Amino acid sequence: MKFNYPDYLFTWSQFLLIFLVIGACLPTIVLVFKSNKAQFDQTKHMVLFTQVASKVLLDVALIVGICGTCIGLLSLIAEFESVGGTYQSVTYILFPMVYGAGLTGLAFCLRNESFKETIDFKLSVAEILRVIVVFISLVIAHAYVNRFPLGLLSEAIWTYGFHITFFISWSCLAIFLAKRDVFAVLVDANVAATLVSVGLGILFWFADGANFETSKINIFIIARLLFLGTFVHILFYYCSLINGRARFDRTNATSWHFAEAASFFIFLVLAPVGLTEYLREEADQTAIQQQHQIQQLEIEALKRKIEALLDTRNKID
Repeated sequence: MKFNYPDYLFTWSQFLLIFLVIGACLPTIVLVFKSNKAQFDQTKHMVLFTQVASKVLLDVALIVGICGTCIGLLSLIAEFESVGGTYQSVTYILFPMVYGAGLTGLAFCLRNESFKETIDFKLSVAEILRVIVVFISLVIAHAYVNRFPLGLLSEAIWTYGFHITFFISWSCLAIFLAKRDVFAVLVDANVAATLVSVGLGILFWFADGANFETSKINIFIIARLLFLGTFVHILFYYCSLINGRARFDRTNATSWHFAEAASFFIFLVLAPVGLTEYLREEADQTAIQQQHQIQQLEIEALKRKIEALLDTRNKID
């Protein structure tokens, strides 16, 4: 069996997509490291840096990758005209999520459970604002690279109502009934609202999924809702650094929730041809070929009959 390695896979342009994920995480890593460096001996600075990097990457790297993948998917659906070049575009769509997953795996390897010293994940408001500006700039640049006009985010704006309604409703219920911390409630409500909104979008997609052309708008809305959820989640993470991440301790779990939803949705949209589908297509193609052969035999038989009738007529004349 020959390994299929397309020429357009792992190009330099695709490698540059990693800067979205690194650029969203590196400023936070550097700033947190600098704010804690004075409390540790110089011999422990490298260990401190790796622990800060592992924590930040575990918190947001995968979600930033999903955010970038959503932008690429939005661009593909908005400009989709034909199948030609689609698989090459898919590599650009998926690479941010792959890079996010790779950096998350690296973070697991860097994490040192024996490191018992306390790290203060706290930044000033000015530092957090700078980090947010860098992140938003990277998102805009990523949209530009993917040729996605950001103005499309404002089309059919009413569809954001699903996410906003669930977000506000669950936030109010949890704050007044469960008496939980407001910030922690907002984080959880955003994750839950995103998952339910995406689920409703998939439901509408299946209800109107007779063909791709009629369901493109549903796919676009689902990708946009997933982008909104990840974007807001990352902003919440940055804001949580104001008080030292005390109210943002379950980021690993929420990262996997977003990853599961994104993986399921992306597989529905971009799934390659599998074995069972190939076998069905091959069986259908064989049946069509047999039908064509039968029709060709019937045509040849009719031709012979017509020729015989013409010969008989010529003899009579």
